[in-house]
Amino acid sequence: MTASTRSTEKEAQALAARVACALAMPQCPSPCINVCQIDPASGLCRGCWRTLDEIAHWAVLDEEEKQAIWRALPARSQTIVPR
Repeated sequence: MTASTRSTEKEAQALAARVACALAMPQCPSPCINVCQIDPASGLCRGCWRTLDEIAHWAVLDEEEKQAIWRALPARSQTIVPR
């Protein structure tokens, strides 16, 4: 196993823990980690893996919509170049 693979696995585990924590809260927090870089190929933020539309509308989304976005983040994180 390479250092890069270990790092990727560690990041995936950390994200899974963040998702579980966010979904357990009464109100889903924003997934923003202040790494705001949009990947041109996917249109996703490299920090939080949300679309610009999701970022812009986060404050007005209901809890179900926020939870759905949180659940999608692990798969999305595998689709773009790591930060």
